Amino acid sequence: RLESESGESAKMLVSISGQGDPWSSQHYRAILRHMADNDLPMDLNIHTNAQLMGPKRWAEFAGLEKYKPLVSVSIDAATPWVYDYVRRPGKFDRLVENLSFLAGKRQDGTFREFEVNATIQLDNFHEIPGLIDLAEEMGKPVPWVSLAMTLTKAPESVRAAVDEDRCQMEVGALVG
Repeated sequence: RLESESGESAKMLVSISGQGDPWSSQHYRAILRHMADNDLPMDLNIHTNAQLMGPKRWAEFAGLEKYKPLVSVSIDAATPWVYDYVRRPGKFDRLVENLSFLAGKRQDGTFREFEVNATIQLDNFHEIPGLIDLAEEMGKPVPWVSLAMTLTKAPESVRAAVDEDRCQMEVGALVG
């Protein structure tokens, strides 16, 4: 049993994955299966690319809803041709279909939070306005955006494309 400093029961946070999609990993699916089948004092965060997190997969893991997970989806593009390039072998149509499903789960209270994020690169920086629009369509007015490039070396057009009033930015680990 976990206890906080005040002696109250505390929950452990389980954050899956950030190291590839959890639904494609037998290891992560085993953890999620154990959580679904047991009532554990835990909070759950699921980080996914949403390619495999649709209605069928969610139904296979009935029981996870008791954790009211935070679901964070990495999308990285707002158009099929860019998505198919930067997220291969992912499929944009499947992404949009599953994003719609996940947004519905947030709206019905199954998820405590639903967020989308993108790692911005030279191959997709021009998609920033479309990423924001896509996030808004899913009911998320503020996507999380990580810049995976050195801003000091980025073209002015890249820096100008980032509307700081519409998105939050975290400068990535690349230092120039």
